[in-house]
Amino acid sequence: MEKTKVVFFIYDFHCGGIEKSLIDLLKKMDYERFQVDVIVLENRGQYAADIPNSVKVIEYQLDQFTKIHTQGSAKKGITDLLKKGKRGLAVECICTCLREWLFYRNSRWKFVCERFLKKGYDIETRYDVAIDYQGLGSSILGLPFVAHKIHANKRIAWIHQDVNYMTEEAKSFSNYLDLFDNIVCVSSASKKEFDTQFPKYKEKTTVFYNLVDKEELTKKSVEPNEYDIKEKVLILSVGRLDYQKGFDIAIKALKDIKDSIPDFLYVIVGSGSEGSLLQKTIEETGLIENVRLLGRKDNPYPYYRNADLYLQPSRFEGFCITLAEAKVFNIPIVTTDFAGAREQIRNMETGMIVRCEQSAIAHGIEQLINSRDLQSTFSSNLRLENELKSDLSELFVFFEKNKARMNAMVKED
Repeated sequence: MEKTKVVFFIYDFHCGGIEKSLIDLLKKMDYERFQVDVIVLENRGQYAADIPNSVKVIEYQLDQFTKIHTQGSAKKGITDLLKKGKRGLAVECICTCLREWLFYRNSRWKFVCERFLKKGYDIETRYDVAIDYQGLGSSILGLPFVAHKIHANKRIAWIHQDVNYMTEEAKSFSNYLDLFDNIVCVSSASKKEFDTQFPKYKEKTTVFYNLVDKEELTKKSVEPNEYDIKEKVLILSVGRLDYQKGFDIAIKALKDIKDSIPDFLYVIVGSGSEGSLLQKTIEETGLIENVRLLGRKDNPYPYYRNADLYLQPSRFEGFCITLAEAKVFNIPIVTTDFAGAREQIRNMETGMIVRCEQSAIAHGIEQLINSRDLQSTFSSNLRLENELKSDLSELFVFFEKNKARMNAMVKED
């Protein structure tokens, strides 16, 4: 039987929920049925080593101007070019940046995308299914790249974010969805919000929950770590250090209840742009002895295993894979009420759902730490709960749907 050719697009394999969920999906793919490629802009990152051997990774070469934008800093990109002696490229990028600043100041990403579509090359291989896994709101190139640079019989867009928190400029890229056959949301709540804001695509949307490999997580958690402690209450959060994750609110909440709870240590595993800002918050709140920023860890799962309480203080999420991972270890959980939280947690049965406010988070942590009965109830119910998951066989059929008809149409053309 001829295999179905599937290609995923994602920026890179750096640490993040989107990247991790793709890796877990790739590990579960049926390679007897599917030939799978992954197109990346940078073939590097924490999860690069976890790509299954059956997957072909293709690194797409961007023009220099587009590349410095996707990497987040035009100034740094141009400086690096000058340091490498590539003055011609640096001058070209400076001139293009000036044009962008003068004429496209309020629509810079639109300018970058339009220029990329003119300058970028097409992928030669024709696929049965092309998937923008980076998703609307998470990238500037994903949708236009898959829509115009990949030849495919079917296109699917994966939406990982809560669209309520997308910028207006990010939402403007939704018009590319006209060229997609299906849209996957990672929770029913995020699908509901997506359908409300983009009703013309409602018939295209479906839900597929991010996969969590329980067996792999459990296996990795047995490695030793420096926080296998008993004398303190260990509170854990895992995620990027940025505004979305709400760690600044969590630190301030812990300051409010420091004197009313037992000796505690709050450990945050992850790296990101707000690391120095969070460290300043720790110092200003007088929690230097109580809060640790550990940075990114290749294996964060021993920290889950040793935690007494897991805290997810996010301002917004689409699904939140770190919350799903915490559930694997049956840890008592306090989470904010973002999209998808109520699909993962039954409030006051398998965890506590609170408002994303300093006082509400503080009250939730205090209540849970001071109640052994509540901790026991949450942990016991998590052990008994059926795992929230999607049927992989249904996803595979979804990938293959209409393949025969589409291939026939291509041959006729």
